Amino acid sequence: MGIILGIIGSFVLFFIYDVNDALWKNKFLQCFFGVGCLGLAAATVSGIWLASFSLVLNVSFWAGILLSVLFFALLIDTLFFALPMKATYGDHVGGEKRTVCSSGMYALCRHPGVLWLAGMYAGIWLALPGSEAGTLFLTTTVCNVFYVWFQDSWTFPNIFDQYEKYRHSTPFLIPTMKSIRACISDLKERKCGL
Repeated sequence: MGIILGIIGSFVLFFIYDVNDALWKNKFLQCFFGVGCLGLAAATVSGIWLASFSLVLNVSFWAGILLSVLFFALLIDTLFFALPMKATYGDHVGGEKRTVCSSGMYALCRHPGVLWLAGMYAGIWLALPGSEAGTLFLTTTVCNVFYVWFQDSWTFPNIFDQYEKYRHSTPFLIPTMKSIRACISDLKERKCGL
């Protein structure tokens, strides 16, 4: 229950951060995203620690660890390196909207981080099968989908220029063959980030 509350509390902080980013611009509330990340990390470590009591080192353990590391790397790249920092996260004066990134990872779908975070937790569940890791996976994924739905319908249209156009050209979460080809093509050309 503590793990679930930690995950939900982290996503509540993410929601407050987004509302603040779009409306209030309170400097103190800007730290809520980082605090939410720390809370999510603490809940994850707690879940892994509880799940590790039944740890049996086998092929599924190592496959799960490998998948978790791969998806974690994709998540970090997507959230922190695949976006032009100043255009995406920089201060914009006078109500000027930020520039939306619609290429690279963000040509795959509008919220690729959801796929990578779910993949990371699925890898943890594969490595440490049991109810604790399953709870981590399910709770985090459901909270994250709800969070990005909120971002997609309210936060991002309010803070990003051309977001409606991006919504019509790129799938929400589930990539299509067209969006996969666009992502691969953009990544080969290294648009919008690394």
